[in-house]
Amino acid sequence: MDQQRLGETDLEQKLKEMPKIHDHQSKEHLYSNIQQKLNSTPKSKQNRSWIIPSLALIAAFSLVFIFIRSSNTTEFERAEQIEDNGDKVTSQEEAISGDSSENSMIIDDAVVDMESMLYYKEFEQEQMFTLAVADQNYQYAIPITLVDSTSTGEPNDYYNRINSFVGDLVVDAGIKTFPFEDIVFEFTDNNKQLFMTVSDAYEFPPGSSNANMFQKMLNLMFTPYGITNIITQTESMDPVTLGPFGELDKFPLSEIKNQVYKIYQYEDRDKLLIPTSVNEIVSINEALTLMQMDEGQYIEATIPKDTSFNLEEKSTEDILISFSESTDFADNQLTMSMIEAILITAKTFGYRSVEFDIPIDSEVVGEYRLQEAIPVPDGVNPLVLH
Repeated sequence: MDQQRLGETDLEQKLKEMPKIHDHQSKEHLYSNIQQKLNSTPKSKQNRSWIIPSLALIAAFSLVFIFIRSSNTTEFERAEQIEDNGDKVTSQEEAISGDSSENSMIIDDAVVDMESMLYYKEFEQEQMFTLAVADQNYQYAIPITLVDSTSTGEPNDYYNRINSFVGDLVVDAGIKTFPFEDIVFEFTDNNKQLFMTVSDAYEFPPGSSNANMFQKMLNLMFTPYGITNIITQTESMDPVTLGPFGELDKFPLSEIKNQVYKIYQYEDRDKLLIPTSVNEIVSINEALTLMQMDEGQYIEATIPKDTSFNLEEKSTEDILISFSESTDFADNQLTMSMIEAILITAKTFGYRSVEFDIPIDSEVVGEYRLQEAIPVPDGVNPLVLH
């Protein structure tokens, strides 16, 4: 409407600016002149001289009026359209904002970021080496599977740099290490024999906890090679004094089997699977029962306490485990961690695969498909190089 008033004002202003016409003839003289011209001009000529200018003037005013009205109407409609479109855009943005928030929740619920603590070999040329670290209380040895796809399979380099490989886990997972920097390991005879050499001035770390952890770590790292005794020597080829173990030229190892895996988490740091019972449990059924119990500081149960289970041996190497309902069961990290802890536990009891029957509305948990035989893993707590 403001635009319309502006157009009419401009028109009035332009009309006012037109030149004024002044005629000083008397009315009688003007009338006499007109009469003479009418009498002397043919009728058709008179019509053309009067009608055409009049029509042209009327047409001009009409066009100006129509243009102004049309322009104003167009601008007014355009303004209304813009306003309507603005309202629509605002409404759509609000709707999209609401939908986006809802979809975000759906995505967050649907896409669960699950962390695996097991490793399955992807390529035949991949080499795996089991290193060892300790929990924060220096009570349990924790296996770390070092994976290197470019390795030639020579273990000496890896076992002489143990703490350099696991150094980041000290911060990331809250673990502790043994001072292996003062010890040189050397495999010979196609990895069937192992030498441990220390300097002539070597002193074993004091305390029984260091002795116990030393034994557990060596068992974890070297019994997979079939090593039963480590040949110990100084640089001068003399026997080695190893604290509470005394002076030895051979250090005996104990086979690792029948482990019970639980979750180790120091404060809010990365989780690791930790074997809490070694060579103490007779059956997998007993192991699963123990996996429902927390154990000490930073060590959590891996099977929910509000569920029961039934174990069926489908063969000497394959088992089926059926669970009753639990409030924790879902396609989530807790259930996936339970599956992984059971898989690595079953491996230490000599099983090759485990089938799970878990009452949830999903055929998969993380990367594992339920009600199908899942092979036991190649490694646990993987640390992948390259």
